[in-house]
Amino acid sequence: MKLAYLADHPQHVVTVAKWIMDEWGHESPGTTLESLKERFRSHLNRNAVPLTLLAMDEDRPLRTASLVVYDMKDHQELSPWLAAVYVLPEHRGKGIGSKPVKSIELLSANLEVEKLYLFTPDRESFYAHIGWNVLKKTRYREKDVVIMVKEL
Repeated sequence: MKLAYLADHPQHVVTVAKWIMDEWGHESPGTTLESLKERFRSHLNRNAVPLTLLAMDEDRPLRTASLVVYDMKDHQELSPWLAAVYVLPEHRGKGIGSKPVKSIELLSANLEVEKLYLFTPDRESFYAHIGWNVLKKTRYREKDVVIMVKEL
């Protein structure tokens, strides 16, 4: 398995957009597969935000994570954000979920990012276990969520 930029594999924009739509699209009113494809096309960067990383097995992506300017419209003062962390269902529970997060953290540090943010409705303990801290608890899109921060 190797780490790659979505920028080096633009043929997978549709795959990543579909993963995100299937996993979280119902939580974001107005989001369509087309709007997600367009969003991920804007992630075809290597040294600038936004960008997306893929973990590849040969030519097949298995997981992804993104670095974006902001991920919550209510908190645009916080930036940048870890977002769209996704692992194929058949690969979940195998201890590989932290790898895309760690990859974005390392890349962010190399881009001289000092703090990284994320929000989660249900994975606070996972992120806390890998060194993220709660910044605040709030409501977003009619759900209780936790905004977390990681000093890099």
